[in-house]
Amino acid sequence: MTAACVYLLCGLAGLAPAAIDVLAFVAFVIAVGDPLAVIDVGAWLSFGATLGIIVMAGPLHRRVMAWLPARAPGRVRRWMEPGVALLAATIAAELTILPVSAAVFTRVGVAGLALNFIAIPMMAVIQIAGVIALVVGVWTPALAYPAVLVTQLAVRALLGSASLVDLVSWLSWRVPPPAWPVIGFFFGAGVLALAPAADRRLRIVAIVVFACAAVVVAFEPFGTGAPPDAGWLRLTMIDVGQGDALSIQFPGGRSWLVDAGGSAGDLDVGDRVVAPTLWALGVRHLDRLAFTHADLDHVGGTRSVAEMFRPAEIWEGIPVPPNIERQRLHDEARAQHVAWRELQTGDRVEMGSVDVDVLNPGRPDWERQRVRNDDSIVLRFRYGRAELLLTGDVSSEVERTLPPADPRWPLRVLKVAHHGSPTATSQAFVDSYAPAVALISAGRANLFGHPAPDVVERLVRGGAQVFRTDADGAISVETDGRELRVHAMSGRTWRMRTWSSP
Repeated sequence: MTAACVYLLCGLAGLAPAAIDVLAFVAFVIAVGDPLAVIDVGAWLSFGATLGIIVMAGPLHRRVMAWLPARAPGRVRRWMEPGVALLAATIAAELTILPVSAAVFTRVGVAGLALNFIAIPMMAVIQIAGVIALVVGVWTPALAYPAVLVTQLAVRALLGSASLVDLVSWLSWRVPPPAWPVIGFFFGAGVLALAPAADRRLRIVAIVVFACAAVVVAFEPFGTGAPPDAGWLRLTMIDVGQGDALSIQFPGGRSWLVDAGGSAGDLDVGDRVVAPTLWALGVRHLDRLAFTHADLDHVGGTRSVAEMFRPAEIWEGIPVPPNIERQRLHDEARAQHVAWRELQTGDRVEMGSVDVDVLNPGRPDWERQRVRNDDSIVLRFRYGRAELLLTGDVSSEVERTLPPADPRWPLRVLKVAHHGSPTATSQAFVDSYAPAVALISAGRANLFGHPAPDVVERLVRGGAQVFRTDADGAISVETDGRELRVHAMSGRTWRMRTWSSP
């Protein structure tokens, strides 16, 4: 809007500046007046799209129009020219902001090619009618009313056009954030392809590189991230603040997620925290998505994760039909035709050489109307001489029903129940299970006081190495069945090895 006003004022003064010079001047003024605009994603999109239109729309329009005469009568050519110009502007804008959309919003699509046929004309109407309203309103406010009305209608049409994405969901899709070298190749090749002094052969190479980079950004055909080494099982406790989210990557390449965090605010933890972490771990698809119970800090992010990673199955323990978050996930699973399974004590799954046992909950005696911590799914993973015990939010009462430590699995990792609350991890349980490593997921300076100092002290006295997300950030535990390797984002590491065979 600012750039349009500057350009119009220059025209009224009899000047004819280049559009790109006006854009550069406005960008400089805004950056000086508000330095934080430099990191404003909205500014990136606005200036990026405008720059793309200025630089690319003209050449695209001329090439298409030069191709048309030999294949279309003059009347058809004149009729098509405005549409071709608008299509060229749309393609130019969408291509320019493609890497920004992928990197910031992890979403790309082709909806803009259709929406911009509404958005670009509406933006022109908004700017022209808005300027008229401002100028006329200074002298005669009553005469400015028609211009204000036109502006309002154009804004409603612009905002309403975005609903097309909801109606036709396949017009946009989720992608992992592209690597910075890919973004560099994208823009570098684009600049070289448009350079007027570029050699023809060099320009062709640049166009090919640009097109390849665009495909990588839009479809991510190559797996990125850092999956575990061959033969290793990896458990990652994702730092979701006050909540739980645990990624399990099996030696055979399959991936599970147990819980996906969540919060009462506007932040979608599944979208903004869990999904980027999974991509960074090399996960592109989930074989299982389990939520231990339907408390918000465990199930809140599952819906977004299910949408992006398309799990083959979703697991829950004891159903709580009235729970809203659980119902939303259930609706998402039904829409995607994802299998839904209820787990109970005694269920067992073999994932190659890894055995997974369900130790809780038992069969319910009544239909739950509210979420109970003691209904949490408790999962035990055994691989070689290593054992991982994930306890959800169960209390000491449930911990008393869990089997004691077995000397055949000395490499024991415990996901401490209920974020280190004093309601769990009793002295009797610590003595019975004797974990080598204890993982606690809790938000920094949370209002609940998790983890309780007594719980941490109990674990340390029992010989456990304690890692916690509020102090260490995300925590990774890897094992090949003979060795444990723990690494936290804080830089803390720990290692343990057993020399005996399973």
